[in-house]
Formats: sequence, C-alpha cells, structure tokens
Amino acid sequence: MTQITYIKQWNLDENARTITAEYVIQPRPEDTRKKAKRYSKLKMTIFCMEQKIWDDVKRFLEGTGYYDLFVMAQYFLDTDEYFQRGVKAFLEAYESEEHPKEELEALVETMLQFAFDGYEILNEDAEEELDVSSTANNAGL
Repeated sequence: MTQITYIKQWNLDENARTITAEYVIQPRPEDTRKKAKRYSKLKMTIFCMEQKIWDDVKRFLEGTGYYDLFVMAQYFLDTDEYFQRGVKAFLEAYESEEHPKEELEALVETMLQFAFDGYEILNEDAEEELDVSSTANNAGL
C-alpha cells in the first residue's frame, strides 16, 4: 500500500518569525473512478496488416456498417457497446473449421494486447457520454 503526505496545517510563530508545516502521513485513498481500457485504432490496423487479415477485417467493417465508425473514432474503449458488438460479430462471422472459435478469440486477444493504449478515466455519466445514439450527444453531426 502506498502512502501520501500532506500538510495538515501551517503554524505561525510570530515571536520567532517562522512558519512551519505540520505533516500527516496516511494511506493513499483507493481510486474509485471508473476506468475503461483504451485501444489504439492505428495499432489495431497495423496488427491486422501484419497478420495479413486487414482486407478481411475491412470488408467485415464495411459489410456491417461499422467502417465509418472505425474511420471516425480516435480510439476504442472496451466499455463502448459498438466496440463490444463489433468484436462479437467479427468472431461469429469468421468462425469456421479453418478458423475455430478458440483461434479467433486468441487472435483478437493478441490484437487487443498489441493495441492497448492505457486507461481512459470515465466520470459517473460515462455511459451517457459514450452513447452516440443520444440526440444530445449528436448535436451538430
């Protein structure tokens, strides 16, 4: 467990003409903010190109209507409903005898590890902010 030090109060001694700080050491409070994994769109594309599957992925994105969302997104959050549905739809679309489910899941997991770009800290209204179907969030689009 990490600790933090902070100044509890300043003590003024007018006779000595000094100011001293009274410090307190306490355990660091737990960070309770909601965090979502953030994935780099560029790293995903590079991974798919290196695996020689980009053409298939691009056709899939175009066929499902996700390509414009892919192009416009700055990055993807694992909490985003479109992202979750897109990954699930990709796994379902390409599962076959040639590409068993476990192999595809491992490929996607490897891509996500490659594309992991840190955490995005979300506030309590995160779901509303990420909901692109909301007219309030699409003003001006």
